[in-house]
Amino acid sequence: MLLRMSNSIPRSAEVFKYAANGDILGLQSLFDLGKASPFDVCSVKGQSALRYAVSKNQLDVCEFLLQKQADPFLEDRTNLCAFDIAWNKIFSGKASRDMQARLQALFLKTDRLEQRGFSKLHQGILGLRHVNLEEELRFSSRTAINQKDADGRTAVSWAAWRGDIDAVELFTKYGSDIKIPSKRQIAPIHYALESGSASVVQFLLNAGADPNHPSDEGLTPLHWLIATHDRPDLVQLLVEYGSALNCGDFTGTTPLMTAVQHNCPRSVRKLIEQGANLEEEDEEGWTALNLAIFMNRHECLKILLDAQANCEHITSDGSSILHFAAENADLKTMQSLVRRSSHLHFPIDSKRQEDGLTALELAEERTVTDEWQLMFLKLCQCT
Repeated sequence: MLLRMSNSIPRSAEVFKYAANGDILGLQSLFDLGKASPFDVCSVKGQSALRYAVSKNQLDVCEFLLQKQADPFLEDRTNLCAFDIAWNKIFSGKASRDMQARLQALFLKTDRLEQRGFSKLHQGILGLRHVNLEEELRFSSRTAINQKDADGRTAVSWAAWRGDIDAVELFTKYGSDIKIPSKRQIAPIHYALESGSASVVQFLLNAGADPNHPSDEGLTPLHWLIATHDRPDLVQLLVEYGSALNCGDFTGTTPLMTAVQHNCPRSVRKLIEQGANLEEEDEEGWTALNLAIFMNRHECLKILLDAQANCEHITSDGSSILHFAAENADLKTMQSLVRRSSHLHFPIDSKRQEDGLTALELAEERTVTDEWQLMFLKLCQCT
C-alpha cells in the first residue's frame, strides 16, 4: 500500500488559487516544475486543491486532480473532505441535473455515504425515499424529529439548506429545534442563508435563530452568507437582527474580508454602508484591501479605495501595498492603484521581513507586459 504524506503550504500558494479558478494549465505547470502536488494542503485549514475545486464547482479541475491521484477522502481540520462536499451539493437540491450527474460520476458512492446515518425523515427531505413528512412527523417523538445524522445535522437543517420553506415550517410545527447545530457547530440559519431563501431565513430569525452563532471555525451566519452569495438584502436582514459586522473567524477573517475573497462587491458595499471596519486585520495582518489586491478583485478594490481604505498598512511579515501589487496585481488592479496613488506613502526600498525583498525586486522577478511595468513605475514614483 502506497502512503502519501500531505505537504502543508501557505494559503497564498498558487496551487489553491488555480484550483479555485479552474486553471488546469496552471496546475499542470506547477506539477511539472515540482512547485506543487495534488497532495498539498493549506496550512491554515488543511484543505486540498481538490477540496478548493469542488467547493467552487470547478469540475474539470476535479477530474484532472482525481486523475493525478488526489485523495477525495482527505479530511481538512473540520473533518470534511472533497467527497462530502460533492455529495452535499447533490443533496442540496440546488445543483443542476447535469452537475449532479457529473458529481456522482466523479465521486462514486462508497461506504462513506452509507455511513452518514440518515433517518427516515432525513431520507424523505433528501429525496432518498418517498416519505409523507406530515404523517411521519405526526407519529414521531420529539427525539426522533430532532435526530442527528453522522454529521450532527437534523432533518430541519437539511430542509433549511434546500430552501424548503414548507418543510421548515412543518418541522417547526411538530417541535423541531431550529437551533441545533451540526458537529461543526453550523446551525440551520447558516444553511438557510446558503440556500438563498429569504423566506426561510426570515422564518428562522423570527423563530429565534441566533444571528451570531459561530461555527467551529468561528464563521457566523454573516460569514456563511457572504461565502456563498452576493446578497446585500440578506446582509441587511442579518444586520437588522443584530449580526456583528466585525467579528473575525478563527483566522481573524471578518465578513468584509470574506466578501472580498468571494468577490461579492455588492456585499462589500453594503457592509461598508452598515459600518464595517476597513482596518480590521486577520491573523497574518492582512486587511480587506490586501486581499483585494492579492486576489485581483477589481470591483471590490474600487469600492474599498473609494471608501478610503488605509493604503499605508503593513502586514505582519512587513509587506506593504507595494509588495502586494508587485507580486500579485494584474494590469487592471495596477491601474486602479495608480489612480489612487496619492494615498500611498511607502519608500520603494522598504524590505519585508519574510525574505528581505523590496517591491521593486519582487516586480523584477515577474514576467509582465511593458504596460504593467509602466503602471508599476508610476505607482512607485508617487510614493
